[in-house]
Amino acid sequence: MDPNTPIEDTIGALAELVKEEKVKYVGLSGCFAETLRRSSYCRSSIAYSPLGRGFQTGKYKSLDDFEPDDLEEQYHVFFKGDDFITILSTRRIKKF
Repeated sequence: MDPNTPIEDTIGALAELVKEEKVKYVGLSGCFAETLRRSSYCRSSIAYSPLGRGFQTGKYKSLDDFEPDDLEEQYHVFFKGDDFITILSTRRIKKF
């Protein structure tokens, strides 16, 4: 994604490729929840590896839980506002 191009323009161009049957689906990763909310084309979202990164277990409850040398520490850029809470909500899966 080009951060200088509005998401609406990017998704609109990709939707046109789907309409022309040049691509079947459009996927998006590495963006903030607010960016997805601005896209009227977003029908569903899948959290990337929440089970394998320690989020389901409650290992990370806040940004303070990351050690400076943890590989996962780089993910702090994705945890803003409600995003962190949403990922933590995957803990409910443990009941199944």
